[in-house]
Amino acid sequence: MYIDTVSVVTESKLIDINGKDIIDYGSEISVDCCMNKIHFHGKKLTININEKQKRLVMCLFNDVNRKQDIIKVVWYENHKGIS
Repeated sequence: MYIDTVSVVTESKLIDINGKDIIDYGSEISVDCCMNKIHFHGKKLTININEKQKRLVMCLFNDVNRKQDIIKVVWYENHKGIS
């Protein structure tokens, strides 16, 4: 069976780790998933982040706080494998 998943299901939520949208978390912060950037609107500041940092931020803002769930999302590798 080939595995090519774009989302990770945790016990808490479904986290789309390959989303292409800009996700707003309140009126102060947004995450640009396509460009891997965090925007702080109040300070007019944009920070470049890497893929694992983006995944961690998405966990924290989506109330995913179990250690195993965070590990599953942050260190998930999206590649085809044979199982």
